[in-house]
Amino acid sequence: MMEFKQGAWLSLAGCALLLCFVLCCCLLRKRKKFLTVPTNVVVVHHFFGRGLMVPSKSPFPMKLETFLRMTKTPYMNDHSGRMSKKGKTPWIKFNDTEVADSQFCIDFLKKKNGIDLNTELCSQKKSSVLHFRTLCIELFCNKDNIPVLKSSAPVKGFGFWLYYWFVRRAIKNATWGHGIGRHSVEEVWGIGQADIEALSNYLGDKKFFMGDAPSEIDCSLFGMLTFLLVSMQGTRYETFTKENHPNLVSYFDRMKSTYWPDWDNLTTASDKFTDDHGNIYFSENIPK
Repeated sequence: MMEFKQGAWLSLAGCALLLCFVLCCCLLRKRKKFLTVPTNVVVVHHFFGRGLMVPSKSPFPMKLETFLRMTKTPYMNDHSGRMSKKGKTPWIKFNDTEVADSQFCIDFLKKKNGIDLNTELCSQKKSSVLHFRTLCIELFCNKDNIPVLKSSAPVKGFGFWLYYWFVRRAIKNATWGHGIGRHSVEEVWGIGQADIEALSNYLGDKKFFMGDAPSEIDCSLFGMLTFLLVSMQGTRYETFTKENHPNLVSYFDRMKSTYWPDWDNLTTASDKFTDDHGNIYFSENIPK
């Protein structure tokens, strides 16, 4: 019988861990009550549910839900962990229509409800958007951040190391194809610093990124800053931003207080946490 190499055993162990995680998600999903959804209410499907210190562990549900709050669109959250048919999350269901991917969801709702948040950006402004891939490389590929990951990982002990190996490998593979993963962690750190500085310079002393009124780009950037300033607490990205670009911190706080006044009720580490599975937001705006 041919002997497995160490990498093959690790791959099998990683797959086994992932399978266990998926099974646990399935069990948790069955515990959530089936939702009765009124007509003309958007259902946002979250795979990971609420986060420890943030309403979502991923910036993309934060982006989508901030858009719904900004536009006061009637919606409810489904935290049962169901993935979309495309295998993407977050995704929405609006009446009989299913849409996956946060940006596709936003584009669909803008067209369906006639929403215009004046989001056309020139190429220079688009180049200033903070890239999620950069943050992922820093968080999972810089070994200095292992203590940060340990505090929020879904598994502990030996399971954490399998989880860490599996996610780190997946991020490396994904970012290698994109191109940014071919750089060293320190080179990516330089790119990340430049992105943060560009955002700070463009924001300046404006209230929102496009001026005095919020726009769609604010939803995206708030989602990324949530990940950077809260989920990545204890990393050099957080420290660099807070020490050198306080206008981004003030902007984050302003967006949070404006659109997420119930933040503490939606973070699992808070003693005020309440499960909002099935709760309807902006029910007074449901079209008749």
